[in-house]
Amino acid sequence: LALVMVPLLYGAVYLYANWNPYGNLNQIDAALVVEDAGATSSDGIELQAGRKVADSLVDGNVFNWKPVPTAEEADAGVSSGKYAFALKIP
Repeated sequence: LALVMVPLLYGAVYLYANWNPYGNLNQIDAALVVEDAGATSSDGIELQAGRKVADSLVDGNVFNWKPVPTAEEADAGVSSGKYAFALKIP
């Protein structure tokens, strides 16, 4: 009986642990630094490409993005464990 139950229990726990690895990514805190100052086109239109990328990341709800003002603060947060990783948009 033990020869059947131990592998069965091990397999069940393994499957449960790996069933939906992407389902809870939105609970992972990630720092987001936007250093893009933007630009103005020759037509006088203001371009904010970095902000658009950041907004689409936040709206995507894949990770729990936390806006951080500086790269140094983001690095400190990653080092301390506050954030899992940081993304810097230059």
